[in-house]
Amino acid sequence: MKAGYRAMFGGRAGELSVMSEFLEVGWQVAQPLIDFGDDFYLLDDEGQSIWRVQVKRSSLKRLITRDAWIGQFRLSREQLEQEKAVELLYVFAGRRVDTALPVLVPPAFPLTESCPRWEYFLMPRHELLCYVNAGLGRRRDNGRIDLSLTFEKLVVRSGEMSWARRVG
Repeated sequence: MKAGYRAMFGGRAGELSVMSEFLEVGWQVAQPLIDFGDDFYLLDDEGQSIWRVQVKRSSLKRLITRDAWIGQFRLSREQLEQEKAVELLYVFAGRRVDTALPVLVPPAFPLTESCPRWEYFLMPRHELLCYVNAGLGRRRDNGRIDLSLTFEKLVVRSGEMSWARRVG
């Protein structure tokens, strides 16, 4: 794969993973034919709730000192500040690699010995804007904001993990 395409493929993979999670819990997902900044829309079955959704994807790096992963996410300041009638929901999708593949994969597939896992952090635009205005993130000259998210394991119960999301 060409180097320039990796980010496009990764970003799309993040969007699709988020869409599948929302579908799994019963939300309708609709994609615009032309993307003007909203990756997709969420609707409940009764049509009472609608959200614009922006997915930000990052590869998570494991922290050596504790059982946690950290990722860097880049936001558009313009999109963050733009208020519309339908609220924007940011979904930060972090992809981590930390466990062996649970199934055998045919040799034709170029998969690694590890299985990718996704972690998610959701925040409405207006709440994220309050945090950014209070000093969260690093502002760039090009109108971008860089955020660092840490996904940290807190509790293991019955084989299921509970995670904390720390924004910094």
